[in-house]
Amino acid sequence: MRSELQGLEITKGELKHLSGLAMNQVYRPATGRKFLKEGCKTLITSILILMSYGILTAVFEYHHPLLIVIHLFAAIAVILDDLYKIAISIRNPDLLQIFNEVERYNAIVESLILHDELEEAGNLDVKIYQREQVLAALNLIRSDLVRALKTEKIRRKHHKFIAENQELLETDLNKLIIPFNRDKTTEGGRLLNESLQLASRVHQKVKQLRQKHSTR
Repeated sequence: MRSELQGLEITKGELKHLSGLAMNQVYRPATGRKFLKEGCKTLITSILILMSYGILTAVFEYHHPLLIVIHLFAAIAVILDDLYKIAISIRNPDLLQIFNEVERYNAIVESLILHDELEEAGNLDVKIYQREQVLAALNLIRSDLVRALKTEKIRRKHHKFIAENQELLETDLNKLIIPFNRDKTTEGGRLLNESLQLASRVHQKVKQLRQKHSTR
């Protein structure tokens, strides 16, 4: 991986640190169908736990109390975890949207890394000729995503915006919307176009978060 790409991806660990939640702690999309699907999985898991209890009690006949406690605890933990994820998903639609944008951003970064590896392997026909422009766009998008995650974390924890943290809501989007050559017929143009569209959505989300804070 080329040096300028190192640290560009937003890792799972960094995402959890910035937002206070991991992607696997929420359900996306936060819809009734998704919750029903996950609820069915939880029900199946609970049934398997009960089956496990039935099998183990037949083998360990003199440990019924201990087995009851273990399996009851496991079943309750599974159900509570499912309810917790549903509650977090419903209460934090903004965070779910930011998570979606992070995934799209990381997909663009991974695509750029793949093209670099193919080019280094001798496939010169996959060279990204607008690479510097794409990198510039991605760096600015990353800054906006980090800003959005921090802002959402503040909103979720404190329920009001702190005046000293106004810099979290400043953005440098104007530097991004410069007259780039966005020829969509090239791979570089496609990546750049996707990056700019993503930047616009993230910028809008940051503005929405600022407006929510200002009305509290």
